[in-house]
Amino acid sequence: MIGYAYGALGGLMGFLAGFGATLSHILGDIFTYEQFKPFLPFSSREISFKLFRSSNKAINNGLLGCGIFVFIISYEPSILWQFLDFIRNYL
Repeated sequence: MIGYAYGALGGLMGFLAGFGATLSHILGDIFTYEQFKPFLPFSSREISFKLFRSSNKAINNGLLGCGIFVFIISYEPSILWQFLDFIRNYL
């Protein structure tokens, strides 16, 4: 619906959102033990930093929380400044 309402700008926003989501998912996969080929059409090199298992609930919940936070501030950037003020004043 956003793409229709805003024309070409909405289409660009949708493309950037999809591209960003895919890129962040690949970056998250790089840190797991499972090796994969992120550049498969161009290179068959397998990559993995092997920092944690993909089944680790704490890491998954932390990454989910970061994703939700980034999603929220992408639509309302003033929330970021309010959050930083909260941290500075109360912690």
